[in-house]
Amino acid sequence: MLMRLIGEECDLVQNELKENYKRDDWKAKSPNFWDCSLWSLAKAIVEVFSDKIELDESEKTRKIKDLRNLLFHSNFVELMNKLGIEPIGLQIFPAKELKRKNIKETILSLEKNGVLRQVEIRANEAIAILKKILLSLAI
Repeated sequence: MLMRLIGEECDLVQNELKENYKRDDWKAKSPNFWDCSLWSLAKAIVEVFSDKIELDESEKTRKIKDLRNLLFHSNFVELMNKLGIEPIGLQIFPAKELKRKNIKETILSLEKNGVLRQVEIRANEAIAILKKILLSLAI
């Protein structure tokens, strides 16, 4: 939501999205901030505001989308690998192969292993960075 708001409020981000789309960036999907891929929107925001954010902040802003997608699409093994947590238990099986009670156990295991907390920490970091960018637009 914050990325879409930045896209709406910043002409430079809108222009960057259009340029990326013209360059036939296959992930762009659309030149418009409201229906482009989050990947291309994050890329445009980081490029436009590279002078206002640190290098590690730009990486955090780009990577949170990947963690979000892995969690929402139940790709728990890849999520744990990206977080540096060893996958163990039922989450090593694809969610579509698990019975309902096993999916619950898998999610509880993710909580017990700190996976959900790590995603939350990284999401909060990305939110803080995006808020800093948004506030810079008001100045």
